[in-house]
Amino acid sequence: MRFFYTNILLFLIFPAFAQIINGPMPGYNTDTETEIWLQSKPFDADIQLKYRKKGSSEDMKATPVFHTEKSKAYSVKIPIQNLAPDTKYEYQVWLNGKLFPSADTLTFFTQPSGHTEYDFCMATGSCACLRDDNSLSPNKHYQSGSGYRIFKTIAKQKPDYMLWLGDNIYVRNGEERNAEGFNYRYTHTRSLPQMQPLLTCTQHFATWDDHDYGSNNGNMYADSKDIALESFQTFWANPATHPQAKKGLFYDYQIGDAVFFMTDDRTFRSPETQKDNKDKHFLGEEQLDWLLAGLENSKANFKFVAVGSQVLNTNTARVKEGYAKDYNTELQYLLAEIKRRKIEGVIFLSGDVHHTILNKMTSENFYPLYDITVSAFTSFQNPGIGVKNPWKVKGTLVFEHNFAMLRFSGKGADRQMQIEVRNKLGIKRWKKVIKATDLKVK
Repeated sequence: MRFFYTNILLFLIFPAFAQIINGPMPGYNTDTETEIWLQSKPFDADIQLKYRKKGSSEDMKATPVFHTEKSKAYSVKIPIQNLAPDTKYEYQVWLNGKLFPSADTLTFFTQPSGHTEYDFCMATGSCACLRDDNSLSPNKHYQSGSGYRIFKTIAKQKPDYMLWLGDNIYVRNGEERNAEGFNYRYTHTRSLPQMQPLLTCTQHFATWDDHDYGSNNGNMYADSKDIALESFQTFWANPATHPQAKKGLFYDYQIGDAVFFMTDDRTFRSPETQKDNKDKHFLGEEQLDWLLAGLENSKANFKFVAVGSQVLNTNTARVKEGYAKDYNTELQYLLAEIKRRKIEGVIFLSGDVHHTILNKMTSENFYPLYDITVSAFTSFQNPGIGVKNPWKVKGTLVFEHNFAMLRFSGKGADRQMQIEVRNKLGIKRWKKVIKATDLKVK
């Protein structure tokens, strides 16, 4: 109801001018900078942010003025730099020279310096399909979205970060042909009223899977890949992609003693029908080289590899698009190199399969490798996949709209991550503690 009255107020104040319709959404942060995404419509606009330390009486500092335009779906990403470490800030949005009213105080924060061990929490999940009565797609699954209150439920958990694991939008048939189609789908999803509190309340970063990329189960030959990448970068305030990514989007992002290697499981993927051998790629040679080097050189306690598709489920008869299904040669190379190089702290994060499950792969003389699969936010649930997965942890299979909270706490030998899986009402379905010491080579 507050959202409705706020929009009425905005219409009275800005009756014939551009209005902020989505966001503002804080993106990545470091100890000295962050970036804020927002979108104006139906016209272009001049936007400026003013900010200061929360609770301070000092004068607000101002960013340069940024201009939104149609070619970028009237969205903009505004960097804020030279900030104080470990500090919470409040900020305002100024639209065409006027203060844009907000129902709540807008805030962002910076990390402590030095990638130290400190307490923080993160929400994560995948598969946010929304109904759209304007869509002409014949695929009934695209109209199966429901349970939108889950985004408000996540916001009430007050996460410090929100990690989106792919299928963050569902591009309909035909929309992948041009930028207007992708931008329409992103705007439609970001316009969901139930999503607004989550957009503003925490820092966001993301990777993608096939439905953000274009057609279902798309690969390196997808005609839409360049357009998809441009739209993805328009709508997410992620850290810069790694130079080796070229036309892909992989990057790494460190938060305290946890580093997140955000992989691209679509741009370099060979067709499923290609024979599975060393020439068939899922992540591709350059991305694998980057990933293994980053994992090996990192001193983080927790080294997350985020992948849009499921990783460790070897039940290939039931998995539709997982790493092990048709790309097992490359997966086995990756796992063998992790073990050969004695890389500690590795945990996989994945989505896609429309259910949540914790996989635990054990082997002699090495610590267990986990794959935390979290799905789906609002898409239809798929109970038929992965039930016979040999690596599943008993009691972790969830067949309802859900998300996960990753809570990091403790220091030294007591450093740990607690996984909590909750449904759309916030009811806890299971929890699991993984200690940093559990991820050490024996």
